[in-house]
Amino acid sequence: MFEASIEKILQFTRPIHTISRTYGGLVSPGTSTLFFVNDKGVAITCKHVLNLILASDNINQTYAKFKAERDKLPKDNKYKKHLQGLELKYHYTKETTIQVKKHFS
Repeated sequence: MFEASIEKILQFTRPIHTISRTYGGLVSPGTSTLFFVNDKGVAITCKHVLNLILASDNINQTYAKFKAERDKLPKDNKYKKHLQGLELKYHYTKETTIQVKKHFS
């Protein structure tokens, strides 16, 4: 019974795999499910999953801009102070998500 149920539901579901990293270095993997509800490709998932998917490109682009600016900072005795200013500009704390990768199977 379970085997038949699993084979049937596989026609309508797909996994979404994510991995994110915070500015503090914490790496968090995640797995969610996408449910197809009709033959036109309409699908549903949880709101927080959709929000992360929609925000991921912006998060990654913002971090790329941050890194580009950080790499231009002079490596002198004022580096830490300039880096702190850059962190304030981008609102980066150790808990801020700075990178998101997603994969739809």
